[in-house]
Amino acid sequence: MRAVIGRYAFSLWKPVSRIHRGTEYTSGVLYKDGQPIVTVYGPDYDILETDGQLSIQAHFNGTVSGGLNDTSSGWVITFSEPKNRKHWRFVSEHGLLAHEVRLGPNSGLSVFTDRVKGGELHSDQYSGYGICEQITLPRYISPLSAWEVIKTHRVNTGSTAGAVIWNMLCAASREIMFTLSLMVFGRDSE
Repeated sequence: MRAVIGRYAFSLWKPVSRIHRGTEYTSGVLYKDGQPIVTVYGPDYDILETDGQLSIQAHFNGTVSGGLNDTSSGWVITFSEPKNRKHWRFVSEHGLLAHEVRLGPNSGLSVFTDRVKGGELHSDQYSGYGICEQITLPRYISPLSAWEVIKTHRVNTGSTAGAVIWNMLCAASREIMFTLSLMVFGRDSE
């Protein structure tokens, strides 16, 4: 999700690992007046709780949701900076389902435009807008679903179908090599 809310802006990413069995790599940057004020990357391993922190939780209080596996209607986003005891809270609500691509049973991509409100706790609150993409990938993608992804990517980026297919083949080759290396050399012990 990316959003601009008054003096604030943020960019968020919350991938869930299949390799590390469901570990969430929540990452994001909160900006104020164009300057980064909280940056968070990956799982929360900060035992001293001095680094920035980020929580992204789904809510179901709105009226718009996707038709796929994720039926949330928005997000509650909380950034915190423990060393300065500052906290920022933003609530997004899906306003419009802009695009949806099915990739199999209960999987695919939903893209929303969102209304977002929030700011620093106990301070001025702002309103703004964002774009939210929710994707649940299947284990395997059928040729028909892959073609839908190619068409969507081509339209969104202005790429040719050949360039999109080449990029997908390169990504698949990297994934195959990574999987083979895991099989040969084993999994990291973490």
